[in-house]
Amino acid sequence: NLSMDSLTSISSEASEALSNWRGNTLSMDGLTSISGEASEALSGWRGNTLSLDRLTSLPVEVAHAFSKWTGDLLSLSSITFLSDESAQELFKWTGTTLFLGLQYLPTRSAQCISKWGGELHGLYRLKGLSKEAANALVNKKNIEFLLSYRHNHQFRQLLINSLEIHNKEENEELHSDDGPAIVLPNGCKVYAIHGVLVPRYVVENPQQITIDQIDNNHNTE
Repeated sequence: NLSMDSLTSISSEASEALSNWRGNTLSMDGLTSISGEASEALSGWRGNTLSLDRLTSLPVEVAHAFSKWTGDLLSLSSITFLSDESAQELFKWTGTTLFLGLQYLPTRSAQCISKWGGELHGLYRLKGLSKEAANALVNKKNIEFLLSYRHNHQFRQLLINSLEIHNKEENEELHSDDGPAIVLPNGCKVYAIHGVLVPRYVVENPQQITIDQIDNNHNTE
C-alpha cells in the first residue's frame, strides 16, 4: 500500500510513473484537483483501491479517465455534484464499489447510477431527491441495497418519501404483512416487516419458514 496524502498536486509524468507501480492500494487524499492528462496516465495503474477523497470536482475528461481504470474500489467522497456528462462517463467504470459525497442528484445522473453494476456509497449526504430522480435511481437489482443502507437511515427515509411509498408504520418504517411493502411502476417489489427487509415467502408463504432459516439469519431483528 502507498499513502501520498501530503501530495497537493501531481503531474502527468508522475502519474505515468505511478501507473507502473505494482501495489494494491493507493491513497492521494491531499489532491483537491487532477488534470485530465494526469488522470489518464493514472488510469493505467493495475491496483485495486484508489482513494482521492479531497477531489472537489470531476471534469468530464477526468471522469472518462477513471472509467477506464480496472480496479474495484474508487473513493471520491468529496465530490458533491456530478454533471450529467461526467456521470455518463464515470458510470461506464466496471469496478464494484464507489464512494461519492453527492448532495444533489439530477434525474439523468440517477439513470446512469441505476444502469451501473456496482454499489454506490455516500448517498446519505443528499440534501434532497426528486420523485423523478428516485424512480430513475431504483431498479430490481439495486433497490434492496439502497433500502438497506445500514449506515444512513436518513437516505433510506429520503428515498422512501421521494418514492411516495405509503406502506409505512407511524415511525416511517416500511411494513406490510399481506403483500409487498413497495411496488414501483418499473416492477420492483420489496417485502418488509417492521422496517426489516425480508424474502417474499416470509410475507406471502410464512409456512415455508424453517427453524434452520431462523437460526442462520444474521439479522437479529
